[in-house]
Amino acid sequence: MRPGTNNEQKQRSKPQDDRDRQGRRCGIIEDRPVLVKEYKKENVESASTVRFKNTDKQTKSQEVETPSSKASSPKRKKTKKKSKKKWLTPRVTPEQNKPLFVEPGAGKHLGIPQDWGFKDFVLKEPVGHGAFGTVFRAREVVTGITLALKVMRLEVTKTPGDTCALREELKTHSQLRHKNICRMYGYFLTADYLVFVMEYCGGGSLLSEMHKQKYHVFTCAQAAYYIKQIAQAVETCHQHRIMHRDLKPENILLDNNNQVKLSDFGWACKLDEGERRLTHGGTTEFNAPEVVIGEIGYDYEAEVWSLGCILYEMVYGESPFRVEGRASHFEKSESERKLMIEEERINKIIHFTPKYKAPPGTTVDVQLRNLIKACLHKDEKKRIKLKDFLVHPGIAQYTQQNGKQDSNNKD
Repeated sequence: MRPGTNNEQKQRSKPQDDRDRQGRRCGIIEDRPVLVKEYKKENVESASTVRFKNTDKQTKSQEVETPSSKASSPKRKKTKKKSKKKWLTPRVTPEQNKPLFVEPGAGKHLGIPQDWGFKDFVLKEPVGHGAFGTVFRAREVVTGITLALKVMRLEVTKTPGDTCALREELKTHSQLRHKNICRMYGYFLTADYLVFVMEYCGGGSLLSEMHKQKYHVFTCAQAAYYIKQIAQAVETCHQHRIMHRDLKPENILLDNNNQVKLSDFGWACKLDEGERRLTHGGTTEFNAPEVVIGEIGYDYEAEVWSLGCILYEMVYGESPFRVEGRASHFEKSESERKLMIEEERINKIIHFTPKYKAPPGTTVDVQLRNLIKACLHKDEKKRIKLKDFLVHPGIAQYTQQNGKQDSNNKD
């Protein structure tokens, strides 16, 4: 019989048990589920025989303890069940173990300080909300410059998919430098937050500016002024082989000088030459037919369609493929109602032609209407090209034309 009382056994087994459980929690032992499975299969008697085989040659402090010996007492079994529950909880994946971003600071090549923290900013009021966090107006303490901080809680971005999305957003956005693209200066991490440091745009969104106008529409001259700058920003993205994939009035900001600033690159992606994407992203109302169909794939031409939708909304007051809620929709549950509306919207994009009807008291120039129709051609091969879009008479008659393209001008 093994010398020692049950209390002594507990005292000797407890430190070893704590080490085992701590090691498995920290990811030191990788095959957690396998270990639990093997523990169940072990024979308690045979393990006990091994446990006491050389008892006479060992001191009490040198005795070897096995998982099955700990399971022999009722209290050990209870502890084992609790440990099993901890072992089988989701652990950190290899993707999460990697650094959050490939480059250790997006602003390094821009000469931006890399030791930023909340201590370096005075946070003001929130100016926007997104899927991952909130955007605040802030003032940098040293320079006094007003910036925008996109503050995201790390607990919301735990999944590998969210982490990859944020990494791609930072990589794509930080390499774009153009007067009509909202500047990304860098980022910093704290224990609880990931923060993007960006250019502040005090004029609000294009959508909010549109709603300030009479009849909630821009004049043809205003629309041409804005759409040209948006197209120049998109052209710069395409020159870097980047698709924005979520072009809509809400993602187009204005600075204090009424200049367009393209923002929110959460859906942006790299597109190699000849490559076509199959994933459906962004906002359906502004997606081209080839995007919502999802069988043949899409490329840069899909964003010309989005430009046409934005221009349509600026002069006609609503999205060309908007679906109105009907009484039959509200008889369903919320999830069923959203699904029905989404299906109707997709069907409208694929099969229907927009009604080019201006709000009462407004008129739309013929050339501008022709440009919208050229953008909203359902066959992407017949759709107007972006380079032709910029010099179309519908825009040229309202904007000054320079010998150089403004898209090549950088801050």
